[in-house]
Order: sequence, then structure tokens, then C-alpha cells
Amino acid sequence: MPDAILFRDEASALEICRIGAACEPEPGESAIVMANSLLNVAPVVIGLSEPGERAALADYGLRVSRALIGHELADKLRFPRRHTAGMLFGMRLQRRLGGLFDRLLGRTYVTRAHRFAELVEHATLEDAGISYRLPLKLYSDEAQTW
Repeated sequence: MPDAILFRDEASALEICRIGAACEPEPGESAIVMANSLLNVAPVVIGLSEPGERAALADYGLRVSRALIGHELADKLRFPRRHTAGMLFGMRLQRRLGGLFDRLLGRTYVTRAHRFAELVEHATLEDAGISYRLPLKLYSDEAQTW
């Protein structure tokens, strides 16, 4: 990573996020459609076939997304309003307890958080042979890995 975009502490990280958000355009119609489509098709991508199970995981993904990106952006993306208080804390706790059960019982403790994490793992571009390479200079054809 270039030093210019690394943060030193929480305050500098928040400042970089603020600057990045100020540079982001408002989500257009295509961004709204794409964001909602991706979250609703996610359960199908990981192979869930039962409609109730798919709907529950899609709703869980919407709640996690709303908790991660904040209510203001979620509203702009027209995500359904969902209660997210304690959502991220609950996910962390559930993952830790799941890891404990895995070690104690010798099997995988499957939760919605586990399935959502599985979906995120499937979403990595490097597995498809696409790398995260960006040009070091504007209009440069000589992309290098950071």
C-alpha cells in the first residue's frame, strides 16, 4: 500500500474515510439496482435452495450491510429499514462462540453469520484470476501490485 493512503491512528483513518465519502458521487439508479440485486442473489450463489432459508439470509445480509455502511448510505441505496443496534457486536460474539463450539465438538457450528462469511469468501476476485492491481500514475498502462 502506498504510504499516502495508510492511516496512523483512528483519527487519521476517520479523516481518510471522510475525504473518500466526500469524493463519492451519490448512488445512481444503476448502483441502487446493483446493490439490492447482489444482496438478494447472494443466497443462491452459495447454494441455498429452500425459499425461507434464502429469504432469511438475504435479510441478514441487508441488516449487516446497513450496519456496516450506515443508515444514511443504506437509505440512499433504498435498502429496507432494519434494526441494526448491536448487530456487529452480535456477529463477532457469534463467530467466537462458533469457533469455541467447533473446537469443543469437533464439527462446524453453522449460523447465518457463518453462511454470510462463506458468501464473502466466494466473492474474492483473486480466486477468479483477477488481481487487485492499480496503476501508480494516472493514465498509466504499467499497473503494479501494491
